[in-house]
Formats: sequence, structure tokens, C-alpha cells
Amino acid sequence: MRKTFCGLIIGCWLLSSSWAGAQQVRPATAGPVLHKVEAGDTLGTLSRLYGVSPEKLREANQWQHVDECESFWIPASPAHWVVHTVAEGESLALISQGYNIPLQQLRDANGLLSDPLKVGSTLYLPRAAKPAWNAPARRTLQASRGARPVAIVPQAKAPATAPASAPRVSPILSEKPSGKWVQVTSLDGRKGWIQQSELVFTQPQASHPSSTERARERSMTLAYGQKLNPDQKSAIRKISEHLASHQLYVEPDHIAVFMALETGGTFDPAIRPKNHPNHAVGLAQFTQVAINELNKKRSPDDKLDMDRLAGMSFEEQSEIVAEYLRMTLLAKKMAGKVVASEDLYSAIFCPVAVGEELDFVVYSKARDQGRYTRNSSLDTDKNGEITKKEMTARLLNWLREGESLRG
Repeated sequence: MRKTFCGLIIGCWLLSSSWAGAQQVRPATAGPVLHKVEAGDTLGTLSRLYGVSPEKLREANQWQHVDECESFWIPASPAHWVVHTVAEGESLALISQGYNIPLQQLRDANGLLSDPLKVGSTLYLPRAAKPAWNAPARRTLQASRGARPVAIVPQAKAPATAPASAPRVSPILSEKPSGKWVQVTSLDGRKGWIQQSELVFTQPQASHPSSTERARERSMTLAYGQKLNPDQKSAIRKISEHLASHQLYVEPDHIAVFMALETGGTFDPAIRPKNHPNHAVGLAQFTQVAINELNKKRSPDDKLDMDRLAGMSFEEQSEIVAEYLRMTLLAKKMAGKVVASEDLYSAIFCPVAVGEELDFVVYSKARDQGRYTRNSSLDTDKNGEITKKEMTARLLNWLREGESLRG
């Protein structure tokens, strides 16, 4: 079977709450990590290793099977990940070696753009259970940030200051410098001197795009991006940024997808249902009920109505979308969580379903006859009930189309 690189559709960073176990301060942020698929990996084994449900794993990887992928995205799961407190002399590379966790996973899990660590700070270990610590026999140093790593055996005694004959190391150690002493910078930012004879050089590796580079390239594009102009793309990303400032973590791709679904792929802020033009309007198909909720916190001279919404530009109405999503998701206690695509769409379609399981009954024929009748086409098993899973099933097709139009 031909393997592909699975795309990330989750996004994001996560603020966590305090750990209820030991009195240990948990890190402020957590991010998704990339797992290199190996023989024997399944949704079950990855779920147990990382503390993430199989359903969340499937969603994060566009519902692809593990054996179809070379790499598999693992959503951030700070509530289930263990924590390490940085001790004196520890670097990120040392912790990576000690716990046998890939260095890039530690960087991504903790949102680190550089490797220096502060003693006493805490790090997420992206594992459901704390791995056994195997103290590395050798430490990894580099001549300067961005240089190829250099493995050394620690010296019993090194000069406190630079010896007069000590050479300066070039930014990239392409060959052994001359002289007895070499100045190095550790991954945690400390400078020191070692004897040249103790330097061990690694073999150059073939240049190829890393998983992080590929993820970065993906983050610069957007689902349905081929149908959106730069200002519209910027407006969608601003919605995500606004929500993140309130600890609501929403993938920009998901925002673009629900807008496509709600507008029939037109992204027209003035669009209304053909058969019921007074029922809803715009990028999120705002109903009168939604407008009334928004108006509760607006001044008398700033009230919204359908005509005012229809007259807005895409960028202007995107600000209203952000306002509505913030209000709805906070009311449903989603702060500090990654908002799944099903919950994001529920916030627009039926807020009562936000945060509920997929078997939650949104509308039933017996209880909500009017609403059930208007949405009866969603009742795929024709049992008189529309579940959250049935309500959000059409998202999958729009997600796939959005991915095909990524740009």
C-alpha cells in the first residue's frame, strides 16, 4: 500500500489547567506532535501511548488509516500527558535522550522555538505514562545555534576563561579547528571550553524536508484557499487568533470549511436560503435567535439585524463570526480545549450539542417536531432522531473538498 504524509487538521496550541496530582505547575502551552509510523502501529497502540482517543487521532489525520501514513499527527493532550521538571545541567537534548522521546516532539509539544531551558521550569512529555529515565552517557553540544550537533565526553576540568591560544569555532563545524581548546555552546545556552581531541563529529545527513518544515508549509495555506483572496484568508486566521486569545483553540481550516458549507461554497456574506430568505444570512447563516443573543451585549446604536449583516464585507462579518463563536464556545465551557470540527459546526448549527458525544440526540421527531422536520434529511437511519454524528456527517465531504482546494 502506498503511504502518504498525513496532513494536520487540528491545530494548534492549548492552555492547560493545573494538575490535580502532585503540586507541580504544568506548562502553559501544549501543541500537537508528529509520530513516525513504525511496523505494528495501530490506532489502539498510539491511543495508549499518547493518551488520545482513536476518534481524535482519526480526525487529526483526515480519517486515514495508520498503515497508510509515513507520519501520524497526535493532537495535544495536556490533560493526559505527564510533566518533567528541568533540573540543573539538563538540556532539551539530554531530556530527549533520557526519556527516549524524539527531540522534535518535545519542542512541538511545548511550543519551543529554541532549546535553552530554565532550571525549575516544566515540560510536557507527550506520553500517557512517564517513560523510564535512562541517563545518557554522553551529552550533545553544538558550536552555535543552527550548527550540526557535536557529541562530547564531559571533561573533568575545563578552563574558567578562554585560554589565550583557544580558537574561535566557526558557526558550522565543517572540519576540526586547529589548536588545543574549542569553545562550544550547549543547547541550554551556556558557553564552555573542551579539548579538541574530545570532539566527535557526526556524519552529514542528506537534505530533505523535515516533518516540521512540511507542517509549516501547510500552515501557510488554507482549506478552500484557492477560492479565497488574501484579505479573506487573513480574516479567517484572525478569527482563529481572536478565539485563541480567549483560550479557545480552533483550526483556521475548520473555520473555512464551515463557512463553505454554510454558504454553499460561495463565501458570500449576503447569502440567504433560497426558500426561506428571512430565516438566516451570511457566513455562519445567522438566524434571528443568534442575532438576538449577539444584541444582548451590544449598545442600542450598534444592534444587528439581517439586513445590516448582509451589507457587511467578508472581513467585517468575520468579526461578527468571531464574536458569536467566542460567546457560544465560552458559554459551553470550551475554554482551554481544542475545539473539534464537530463542536465548531455545532456552535453554528445547534449550540446545545457543543461538547457532547457523537451519539447525542440533537433533534427528535417526538420532542422537536418542527426542527426535526426542517432537518429530516439528516436523519440517515430514519429512526426519528438526528444525532450529532448525523448532523456533522456532511462536514467530511466539505473537509475533503476544502483540502483539494488548499492554497
